[in-house]
Amino acid sequence: MLDWFASFGGWAWIALGLVLIGGETLAPGVFLLWLGLAALVTGAVVGLTGIAWQGAWLVFAALAILGLVVYAAYGYRNSDL
Repeated sequence: MLDWFASFGGWAWIALGLVLIGGETLAPGVFLLWLGLAALVTGAVVGLTGIAWQGAWLVFAALAILGLVVYAAYGYRNSDL
């Protein structure tokens, strides 16, 4: 399964990001938005650098955690988000 996902390269991450951002319209809150943005950026990184799937997962995890931490620090204080 992982080999199949990795065979698409960055496009799989971009598709996953679009699905997660699209899922945000169905779910309340903004949790999936940050995961979707992290997946889109991961897709760009994989497409530009060609890193292995292990590195891609690490990039995704780091970006997802960073996005959620930034939202928690800024979004809860600002009612516009």
